[in-house]
Amino acid sequence: MRNFIIDMNIPGIEELKVDVNRNKPGMQIAVDRKKAGELGVSAGQVGFQLRQSLFGEKAGVYKKDGEDYNINVRFQEDDRYSESALFNQYITFRDMASGQIKSIPVAAVTSRKNTSGYSAIKHRNLERVVTVYSAILQATMQQKSSIKSKLKSRRFNCLLTCAIALQGNRGTRRKHDLLSSALLYALFLILVLLVLQFNSVSKPFIILFSIFMSLQESFSVWLFST
Repeated sequence: MRNFIIDMNIPGIEELKVDVNRNKPGMQIAVDRKKAGELGVSAGQVGFQLRQSLFGEKAGVYKKDGEDYNINVRFQEDDRYSESALFNQYITFRDMASGQIKSIPVAAVTSRKNTSGYSAIKHRNLERVVTVYSAILQATMQQKSSIKSKLKSRRFNCLLTCAIALQGNRGTRRKHDLLSSALLYALFLILVLLVLQFNSVSKPFIILFSIFMSLQESFSVWLFST
C-alpha cells in the first residue's frame, strides 16, 4: 500500500509512514517434544523456565511502613540478554517414573533461530488495523480534498478493506475541545473551593471578577507600553 501511493507521485504528500514496525527482531524457540518426553520434561516446563528467567517470578512480599512490595526473582540484566546464560541453565525436576531429581540443560531440548516480525498491531472492533499516514506540505483545504479524490480514484490492489480519511482537522478540533473542557472543569473546581472557603456564593464571584479585571488591566498596560 505504501509503495503503491509512492508510485502515484501525488504532490503535497510529505513522507508516508506506517504505524507498524515490520522488522522487529525476535527469536523463535522450538521445543523437541519427543526428546523432551524421553528425558521426562514437558514443553510447558521449558517455556516456564525461560519466562521465569526473563520476566521473573513472585517469590514473596516485603513489608515496610505499612506498604507491600512484591519480590520478583529473575536473571541479572546482563544474563537476561545472553543466549548462553539462558539456554545453558538447567531445568531441575523430580522424575515421576524413578523418583530421582534430574537436571537437564534447556539447550538439550530446544532449537532457536533469529527472526524478524511485526510489532504490536492496533485493533478496532476486534479487527487488525494498519495505518499509512503522512503530513501534507503547504496544502489548503481544497488541495487536501484533491489529494483525497486522487487516492480514491485509483483502485488499490489489496484483499483487505481500505479507507481514506483526512484526520488533521479532526484531531486539532478534538484537542481544542479537550482543553476547553479542562479549563471549564478547573474554573468550576476553583469556584467550589472558594464557596467552601468563604461559605458564600457572592464573594467567590467577586474575587474571580477582580482577578479577571486585574489581568485585563495588566495586559493592557503591557500592550500599550510596548
